[in-house]
Amino acid sequence: MLFQPTEPAATGRWRQVSTAERQHLLIVGLLIAALALWTLGRSSWTPDEPREWGIATDALAGHGLIVPTLSGERFVEKPPLTYWASAASMAVFGPSVAAARAPNLIWALISILSVALCAAALVPAPRRREAAWLAALVLPTMLLAFKRLNWLATDAPMLAGVCLALAGLYGSVHAATRRRQVLAGIAFGAGCALAFLAKNAWGALVPVSCAVCYLSWTRRLSRQQARVLLPGIGVAAVAIGTWLLAVVCEPDGFDLLREFLWDNSVGRFLPVDTLEHHYLHHAHARGAMLLRLPLMVFPWTFAVLPAFWLSARAALRVSSDPAARDRARFVVSSVVPGLVIIGLSSTARDIYLLPCLPGLVLGLAAIAFDAPATGPRPWWARANAVLLWFATLALAAGAWLYMTFQFAVPGIVVTALLALAALWATWALRRAPHSPQAMPTLATLQVPPLLAVLLIGGAMALPSVNRDQDVYAFVARSATLWPRDGIVVLRHEENVRAALAAVMGRDPQLAVDLDEARRLLRADRSRRLLLELGDDPLTPRARLLVARLKSVIAVTAPAAAARLAPRPAAIAPDLEQIAELAGPVGRRYGLYASSLSGERLSPFVDNVPPRGEAAAAPVTRPMLSSRRSGIAFAGRTIESDRPSHAVPF
Repeated sequence: MLFQPTEPAATGRWRQVSTAERQHLLIVGLLIAALALWTLGRSSWTPDEPREWGIATDALAGHGLIVPTLSGERFVEKPPLTYWASAASMAVFGPSVAAARAPNLIWALISILSVALCAAALVPAPRRREAAWLAALVLPTMLLAFKRLNWLATDAPMLAGVCLALAGLYGSVHAATRRRQVLAGIAFGAGCALAFLAKNAWGALVPVSCAVCYLSWTRRLSRQQARVLLPGIGVAAVAIGTWLLAVVCEPDGFDLLREFLWDNSVGRFLPVDTLEHHYLHHAHARGAMLLRLPLMVFPWTFAVLPAFWLSARAALRVSSDPAARDRARFVVSSVVPGLVIIGLSSTARDIYLLPCLPGLVLGLAAIAFDAPATGPRPWWARANAVLLWFATLALAAGAWLYMTFQFAVPGIVVTALLALAALWATWALRRAPHSPQAMPTLATLQVPPLLAVLLIGGAMALPSVNRDQDVYAFVARSATLWPRDGIVVLRHEENVRAALAAVMGRDPQLAVDLDEARRLLRADRSRRLLLELGDDPLTPRARLLVARLKSVIAVTAPAAAARLAPRPAAIAPDLEQIAELAGPVGRRYGLYASSLSGERLSPFVDNVPPRGEAAAAPVTRPMLSSRRSGIAFAGRTIESDRPSHAVPF
């Protein structure tokens, strides 16, 4: 039986290893390999990784260490902890996207260990190892958590802080000795500080609200508990207060402090008046984001959501076991306040649900322990076993189809490996035990083939996806269209700003809106405005078919043709479009000037020499996809006139 002492499988020079330990080592190795591949094997992907890398390179150059900067302008949204870590990593391993993302492996380790320790503390001694193992497998394999743990952004350190704070909070109440309670309280404060310095006030909201709700619900708001948590609160106050004091000491410090603590915290959740009107960004119907929770916890949907429902019932049932009721109340306190705030928020994104995932994982660990030792396996455990099997097979089939369409003939080796992973998943489903306490064994059997498919599919797909996502390749490919010092971009186009600064070696000119951009272009007619037009996933051939369709509609239905016709004047009334550029993932960009002389370029161009440098006619090739025309930057460095670093791709 898994998790039970077994006879050693072999003897030799190395220490004897049991079958269960072999399984655990295999799964840990697959998990580390999958996280490392998706963390270090990618370029900067849109929508926000190019921007984050641009901020990190500014920090590496010594700019924006207190208030982050992007292309020379203050980026007053998130505290600088994430960018400090990325800059330190790039100082050691060299300035690259992979080096900037390397600290995510540390954040992932902190998250997994913290949630495992908290799950072990939730249950009594006989099954602590199983609870910890289950939590350590479930959290990093959730869809939202896996994506954000390898994403270059502020979410990975925020998740690490939330997990550490929750483990410290529960330990400060239930640790065996006073010394351990104080250490756990310090861990709670350190986790809150880490979450705050990574994600602003929203990062620390879940652990703080959990502490208030849980301690009030269980009637532990006493002087004794306050003394236990006081050192941790002091650690958090010193860490957060030091940074806030440094912000105040900056020029316009109080205005910056208001932007950090009011505009970018309260302004994103309540319809209050802010400088940037954050409540208009990512607007959604109240409560609609909660409907996406089942997808965010995939492929554990049929496990964590029913387990949380059972925890909520146990928390409200007076007749339940006191220890089980206490565990359930901690789980509910770590999830419900965050979900309520997200449901009532004026804005929402998928990442807002991330701090609630550790509580759902802890609920699954607690319910898996509370299940009876005998009897039939609960329906939700059976349903989730089938869902895990389906997810593995669907991922393997998708990887195989991608390889088939990306390359004319699928590789026989990769096909065989994906087929073996699918057979492995089927075998694991059939071997799944039928005991009510079988969730840890189910995870041990079914997670390895899922991780294997992530490894195989990722190793196969990432090189091609990197080319499609590379904003820097797009900027370098189109750089000959504009003068070196004459690029104007709008302030909110952050990814393009970061790429332009890296490729050109200097920061582009910024405009608040189109009116300011027009003034800049009129003041110097050599300047060009680069403006994002939107997404266009069509290929050149499909675009030609659409154009022919529009011409037919123009004859048969003029009113419909008028609605379909482009309106460049609505984008920039007194600017003339020089060219339309094909960006990554179907994005289109327009290049504008205040006036034109000479022959106009084709509306869709890929790489056109600047005017006056070549006597030949301008290149008028059809717009090519980045898969065919992308530039490989591996091992190449473009020197920058910034004093302290070069920008590699």
